[in-house]
Amino acid sequence: MSDMQKTSIRVGKKAFILAFAILLALMIASGVLTRVIPPGSYERTERDGREMVVPGSYAHIAMPDFPVWRWFTSPFEVLAAEGNLPVITIILFLVFVGGAFAILELAGVMRSILDLVVYRFQARKYLLMAIVIFFFMAAASILGIYESMVPLIVFIIPLAHILGWDSMTGLGMSLLPMAFGFSAAITNPFTIGVAQTIAELPLFSGAWLRTIFFAAVYTCVFLFVRWYAKRVEADPRRSIVYREDGLLRERYAGVEIREVRFRDEPAGMRRAIVWFTVCMAAAFAFILVTAGFPDLSDYAFPLMAFLFLIGGVGAGFLSGMKGSKVAAAFGKGVMGILPGILLILMAMSVKFIVTKGGIMDTILYEASRLIEGTGSLASAL
Repeated sequence: MSDMQKTSIRVGKKAFILAFAILLALMIASGVLTRVIPPGSYERTERDGREMVVPGSYAHIAMPDFPVWRWFTSPFEVLAAEGNLPVITIILFLVFVGGAFAILELAGVMRSILDLVVYRFQARKYLLMAIVIFFFMAAASILGIYESMVPLIVFIIPLAHILGWDSMTGLGMSLLPMAFGFSAAITNPFTIGVAQTIAELPLFSGAWLRTIFFAAVYTCVFLFVRWYAKRVEADPRRSIVYREDGLLRERYAGVEIREVRFRDEPAGMRRAIVWFTVCMAAAFAFILVTAGFPDLSDYAFPLMAFLFLIGGVGAGFLSGMKGSKVAAAFGKGVMGILPGILLILMAMSVKFIVTKGGIMDTILYEASRLIEGTGSLASAL
């Protein structure tokens, strides 16, 4: 474990400072708007279990008591605000995944899994790239899975480094095809399914045309990522994240590929790999089963994080780590992800400031008037 005393789960200093500055500026700008835009509010009613705005009920209200100093405490007030469950879920997700990944990394489980994959595809790494891109893109296009796939990105980025590429290639193999897959949907229940139901069309009709479009988009994505990967492989300094990738490149790039098979791994490591694989399989089984049920699919994101946690912790123990080392590794992972949590709270605080300043409904009201004015002008023309 001596070569892995640090975990690669961390937010880069330069990226953090830039994001922090941008979000702080947005927070201040939002606060200034609460002093410029007159506050107002719509009346609201509950219908079918959902809170709805009453049309035509907008009215100006008195200036809320929201002093300037609360602009800067809002990232922490968000945690106790109404409707804070999504924020807490995201934070717990990051804590669980960050801590569990650090355990997998420091216990050597992560490296063993990567070695097994890389050894199998060492002579066909661009085939592996094509398979990985198709997997992420198809999951988003066919099943509508997006957020629940995010934990897998932490495996794809180290894999890209071992194969001689960089972090951007790893994102190009995972996050990029997820986004394009969601857009080039074939049977995505959350986009195609909802839209066709509203339009009263046969469910998933026209899938053959969308399949052709999916194939065309997949080809473009693969060729683009392949072109970039070959560029980085030929000259690592051409990577657009060359400086930011310093730690990962030091850890993974240029590593000699081991001739390893699962049966050759130590017994503890085999148990750790099996345990983690079973946990991930259970998570994806749940995601696949509930993909077409929005009410149940809401639980997929937190369940994925929880199974990642118990998979990582269990793998750490099974690999031979003691409880104190598992706890220390988990703590390192959490500490590495803390700056990212702060940025998320700052991002969420922008809406909090606008809402508490009483101008959210005013902005909606003025936007609706603008849309109505545009529609009237178009009708006149």
